[in-house]
Amino acid sequence: FGMCLIVPLIQAKTYTWITTLRIHSGVIDPKRIDRIQTLSDQIKEAGYKLFDLAETVTQISLDEFPTSKCAMLVLEHDKGVYQIEGQIRLSKQFPEPISSSDPLVKYLEEQKQILVKSEAERFIETEKFKPIEATFNHLEAEVVAPLIVLERIAGILTLGPKTNGHPYFVNDINRLNIIVTETSTALRYALAVSKAANETKRWAHSLNQSLKPLAQGFDVLADIDPSITSNPNRAEIYNRMRRPLKRL
Repeated sequence: FGMCLIVPLIQAKTYTWITTLRIHSGVIDPKRIDRIQTLSDQIKEAGYKLFDLAETVTQISLDEFPTSKCAMLVLEHDKGVYQIEGQIRLSKQFPEPISSSDPLVKYLEEQKQILVKSEAERFIETEKFKPIEATFNHLEAEVVAPLIVLERIAGILTLGPKTNGHPYFVNDINRLNIIVTETSTALRYALAVSKAANETKRWAHSLNQSLKPLAQGFDVLADIDPSITSNPNRAEIYNRMRRPLKRL
């Protein structure tokens, strides 16, 4: 039992020591760590509603990178498409959704990592790259990042070309990876909340439909026997039973 406690403590101290060493050696900037924590907190705070999450993440991406535009797409399972949930500066406010069978999506499913258009053009075969490039162009993107939830691509984050004309460097991709990781975690909860809300709406609609005949029955009964509503005692019982069905 003692070893069970000692090992995590050793691991924690080792991690702290290595992190401290990296900070002092200049590998990790302490200010950068604070910025990462701030980004993480912002994304988590926005994580319960899909629209709020997409709006926050696209704005963070625009602030973090000198990009001309960005967008976040989320998979709509029932339609089998990735729909724009939030975007900044795209030429079209709501571009056509992307099919879950799109070549770019399939490639992201295979690789499960950030893809840069200029790099992909160099290592993907020309014939295979053409349809992937078409989707890049459709999204007005230079970088696409899969948002992975439970081993599946639940969303895609895109960045347009840099406004200064420079390419995306390794340091940019590392920073983007942090945003993607936090966004994927928040997206998992946002999708769960959205699913629960939709199921509640469906259940409420189903319940209303099943209760409508009962409400109509009360109305017919009152027409047949007016004393039900004219007699105070009977009216009180009738209204008590009918009141919950007033909206139907």
